[in-house]
Amino acid sequence: MKINKKMVLISVALILCLIVISSTASAATLKVGPKEKYKTIQKAVNAAQEGDTIIVNSGTYRENVNITKSSLTILGKGYPKVDGFTDLTDPYGQYGQHDININGFSIMKNGIDLSGLGSTGQIIRNNYFYSCDAYLIGEMSSGTIKNNDFTKGGIVLSDTSVEIIGNKIKNADIGIILSEGAGGGTSASISGNKITDCDVGIEFYRDSAGGIYNNYFSNKKNIVFDSSWNGEVSSWNTTKTPDYNIVLGPYIAGNFWGSPNGKGFSQTASDKNYDGIADSSYVIDSENIDYLPLVAIKAPVASFKMSKSSGKVPLTVKFTDTSKGVNMTEKWSFGDGATSTLKNPSHKYTKVGKFKVTLTETNKIGSSSKSQFVKVTK
Repeated sequence: MKINKKMVLISVALILCLIVISSTASAATLKVGPKEKYKTIQKAVNAAQEGDTIIVNSGTYRENVNITKSSLTILGKGYPKVDGFTDLTDPYGQYGQHDININGFSIMKNGIDLSGLGSTGQIIRNNYFYSCDAYLIGEMSSGTIKNNDFTKGGIVLSDTSVEIIGNKIKNADIGIILSEGAGGGTSASISGNKITDCDVGIEFYRDSAGGIYNNYFSNKKNIVFDSSWNGEVSSWNTTKTPDYNIVLGPYIAGNFWGSPNGKGFSQTASDKNYDGIADSSYVIDSENIDYLPLVAIKAPVASFKMSKSSGKVPLTVKFTDTSKGVNMTEKWSFGDGATSTLKNPSHKYTKVGKFKVTLTETNKIGSSSKSQFVKVTK
């Protein structure tokens, strides 16, 4: 029997299309709320299939939800209150679900625990935590903990590589606990977090390590190494890169090392060239050094030079901005009704008189002005 290759190819293509259509069609959206089919989050989770999305309407759900399926997206609408989310797949915590996305909840009691061996792709994002923590523990686990707000709670990682980005953690005993390889690996990134008014900002156990940069620390103790610590953090700063940093400076680089009493390193360090980076490194210990620590950004100090301060009409004057500050915008007023937003403008005076030239420099912290006079004669 002769096989028609063209027909075989068409058949294979049709089968693949049917598989894609079937898999797309199988993903469903389940809604939870007093007026929805599912009154509790747990019932929706139990009814869901892998790949489904569960939308939870605002309200209070007094339940600690057991995550029983992988590849679920659970979205809160209006930050509904829930006791917590936990993966209880394995009572000994060895195996867990994967690719769980929990986004937009107020976590009131038990926190979020997505631990488990090989529990990859976990996402904990845009949640409020009150007196509870986010946990991700388990060999080969991975995920993202991003843009959450913790009050009297924090993040606990062990044997896992996780991106910890843009979180706010305050008034906790320990802001972030990194244990046994937590934060290690090339994909790990701990950046853009504000950890304030905690007893300890980050505590390290055993051989935990990873890149930590562009964070704001202001705690009783910003960094603590447990007695079992036997390693070093791979880097406390990244390559100096032009961009707004966590304290509105002009470069992404190291971390801001503050203290609640206002006397921390970054709050008192010198920055003679106004680049937002301290003139000296911050030494945590002999093996852990932030070579590009951030400093507090100040309001600008406006100043300028003029090529001429007097002369006969018509008079052209070149102005050179010599202000100190970062991320500034300039506005010039030449005293004759003309203005400019150039850094170093020139201006032509066509009338006789004495003109007050004012430069105003502004950044996100404040503004400053400086004035000088130009005299134009016949």
